[in-house]
Amino acid sequence: MPYHQLFGNVIRGFDASIQVDFAFVADKNYTEIFADDLRQYDAALWTGSALNPYDETPEVQQQISQSKQVFKSGIPYYGSCWGLQIAAVASGGKTAPCKQGLEVG
Repeated sequence: MPYHQLFGNVIRGFDASIQVDFAFVADKNYTEIFADDLRQYDAALWTGSALNPYDETPEVQQQISQSKQVFKSGIPYYGSCWGLQIAAVASGGKTAPCKQGLEVG
């Protein structure tokens, strides 16, 4: 099962009536969702990724930009692993490679 579906199932496990929509922000043809449109949601939950937030690739940059829109919308933002790193960068922080090597959860 793809990770996004597993994550959605966990969320719906709290309440089966919760609607979960997925955005694939790293996709090449992704269209950014702006703050005004994000306000229709109760929250944004950002999951994991194999990307690195300190790499200046288009996939990373569009996730940083989308994250800024989530902050601008004012809806609650939850970041898990990658999501937390992107949130940190989008709010002015920095990330760097771990000096002890890769972390695997």
